[in-house]
Amino acid sequence: MDAWEPDELDKAIVRACRVAFPEREGLEQALADGGVPREIMNRYRDATPMQMLLDVLAELEERGESGATIRRQFVGELCALQSKLDPEDPETGRRPLTDLRLLAEYLISIEPENTSEQWRSRAQRNAAEQLKATKERASALAELREMFGALAIRTDEAHRLGYELEDLLHRLFEIQGVPYQPPVRSGPLVESDAYFTLAGRPHLVEARWRTQSADLAALRAFSGKVRRNDHEARGLFVSVGGFGQEVLDHDAAALDVFLMDGQDLALILEERISLTEALRLKLDKAANDGVLFYSLVEAG
Repeated sequence: MDAWEPDELDKAIVRACRVAFPEREGLEQALADGGVPREIMNRYRDATPMQMLLDVLAELEERGESGATIRRQFVGELCALQSKLDPEDPETGRRPLTDLRLLAEYLISIEPENTSEQWRSRAQRNAAEQLKATKERASALAELREMFGALAIRTDEAHRLGYELEDLLHRLFEIQGVPYQPPVRSGPLVESDAYFTLAGRPHLVEARWRTQSADLAALRAFSGKVRRNDHEARGLFVSVGGFGQEVLDHDAAALDVFLMDGQDLALILEERISLTEALRLKLDKAANDGVLFYSLVEAG
């Protein structure tokens, strides 16, 4: 298969499916309901769910008009979804589905057989607003990617790099629409810790930019701070340098934290996965599967 790049509609499909179908079985059933032959899906069984989806979309592209018809039918199935939103945090699921719906409406509206001027005008206006917001978000993320790359080659003292990492995280959370309170400092002293709010619950944040991996002692100290703040919440510990093996082997039930490394952060900045999706996935793995560090690379 020749090199294939997903278009904006394909990207919107992937974002919506990440939210709507956390399990492979649900995604495969939705593809089948949308008219995708099982034989196509079976060719990519060894891939992760989202990679399988991209491979399926690429093959549909190769099939020409017949593949385009199947893709439109699948998009219609996705746009009709109403029951996949988290009742505690519906906005998390609503935005990717709304983005897909608006983009699909716009693409349909510019086809010549659609003659309702009022409908075309509304769809194009909504899509234009959405595309403007999407471009602004993409531009802001591009600036953060440049900032992240520049930090990676600097040789400043660790605490200075840590301060700039905190600023990067603050901007990232704002761009992605996740409420975030940066740390309040008085000189080198922290008067109040950073935290973000997800599904109505605050989560403390600790961010470190060091060449060496974070050890278990650092996580235990942060976990104690989290427990004193809110015994039902988990804190986010960001270590660009990754985590030692003793951390990776540790049971998440013993610590009230979940982890993010530099590779995770890079994937979010590259828009491979949204920040909200990443946070919810990591929280779910920690709370339900006892996985202290779940790499976003595994999410496909």
